[in-house]
Amino acid sequence: MNCREAETQIFSARDGALDTTQRAALASHLAGCEMCRRVSEGFAAAIDGWRAETQQVRVPDAELEWQKLRREIRGGVGSKAAASRRSPLTWFAIPLAAAAAFAFALVWNNSGSETAAAPTPSVARATPSTTSSDKSSTVVFTDEKSGWTFVVAADDIHRG
Repeated sequence: MNCREAETQIFSARDGALDTTQRAALASHLAGCEMCRRVSEGFAAAIDGWRAETQQVRVPDAELEWQKLRREIRGGVGSKAAASRRSPLTWFAIPLAAAAAFAFALVWNNSGSETAAAPTPSVARATPSTTSSDKSSTVVFTDEKSGWTFVVAADDIHRG
């Protein structure tokens, strides 16, 4: 038995899927091969650690959790739904206050608009540049205000 066969049989042996002959061959290989023995011990330690951790996890009672969920859905006593109910006055007052704040902000911003000068529109100006080759159709624009450069290029060489 080689190491590759032993590795696959190590996992099968843990599941109890090997017959007596295969278990004996694996045991004799593990006795003579230190690397496969380490793989087997590491796998066994990982499985044992996993089992120890999963036994510590508390699983809640499904029936009690279902009953709590039903109470919350139906709005029973002590549920979050009953605590979050608002009076009709609250539902009316909140949008009314928001509308009043918005109206106040509009009036406040427009109160001094008669004396203010009309804003002048700003226009971005660009300086066109072209390449020196007559066969290419490349145009480069640089916006003087923002510094952005725009390149429009067409490849005339591959056109019919």
